[in-house]
Amino acid sequence: MNSVDMTGVLFKWELRVGVPRPAGPMTLVPLFGGLRAPDYALGAELMAAGTLTIREVGQGSVPDLLASNLLSLPALLIDGEALEGARQDRVLNSSALLPAGKEIVLPVSCVEAGRWEYRGAGDFAISPQTAHAGLRMRSRAEVGTSLRAGLSPKTQQARVWRDVALAQGMAGVTSSPTRAMRDSYASRKDWLDRTLHQAAEPEAEQTGVVVSYGGHAAVLDVFERPQTLRALWPRLLRGYAMDAVVSGLGPDVEDVPVDRIESFVRSVGRAKATAHPGIGLGENVVLTGRQIVGEALVWDEGVVHASAFTVPEGPDDGSSLRSSRAPIRRHRFGFRG
Repeated sequence: MNSVDMTGVLFKWELRVGVPRPAGPMTLVPLFGGLRAPDYALGAELMAAGTLTIREVGQGSVPDLLASNLLSLPALLIDGEALEGARQDRVLNSSALLPAGKEIVLPVSCVEAGRWEYRGAGDFAISPQTAHAGLRMRSRAEVGTSLRAGLSPKTQQARVWRDVALAQGMAGVTSSPTRAMRDSYASRKDWLDRTLHQAAEPEAEQTGVVVSYGGHAAVLDVFERPQTLRALWPRLLRGYAMDAVVSGLGPDVEDVPVDRIESFVRSVGRAKATAHPGIGLGENVVLTGRQIVGEALVWDEGVVHASAFTVPEGPDDGSSLRSSRAPIRRHRFGFRG
């Protein structure tokens, strides 16, 4: 079975939707099931152990970093994963499975516009949060367009900086000398910690989650084994919650019908899908449909990670500073199930 067909099978038949539960400004809907891949390790854990290093390419190149995996297993990094340090903070443009014992160039975007100098160690460290879901959604659309044009998985850097600036404004950041994304999270740390506590841990066999704002599905992340979701859970949740901050949303008090979530999940499986060489191992499948953008990392009969996002109705070229969630307050947003 090819990568496109495997991605369709995952979303059309393999995933089961669980019982929604509220967590501050959002509702979290568990997903269960998946298509299992061979063993791999998590990039964040390897970086902490010193067996995966990520550093600047040569004297530095804003859209590229160099990763060296010293372990005997592939290493997983996901789209929106934030890296702090070296000359400036970055986020991953696409999910990647880094081969064992090799070096590979990672396509990234800068989320710290006001720094281009080393501060401390030359290697990067994993941030305690991912990029917020709106930034990930717009990057996902741009990367998909780039790949389908036969180009590398790149984003529009100016748009990324605008997203970071918007988040800082909505988060009430009063001082950010280098205009870094992490300052938005630091300014809301106590609130984010409380939201993380409200969300609790994933269920025992949970492999993914659909996040709802205002009663409508907005973002989906799913992995092929529960252990991966559990390990990434705190960082993903901070990214989801920050999206509500950027949008100025209060608690999600609307019920989230399970059948609407199921319709959203199945609609991702019906999206237009094209396969492209992965960053390292496997293939990245680009997904686009009506109000949907997404990506699946497929490797050796398994879907290691897939993400999908709803987008605002009408054109959204990334030039606007408004959040991807702002349309909730003006018209129905997300999949019309």
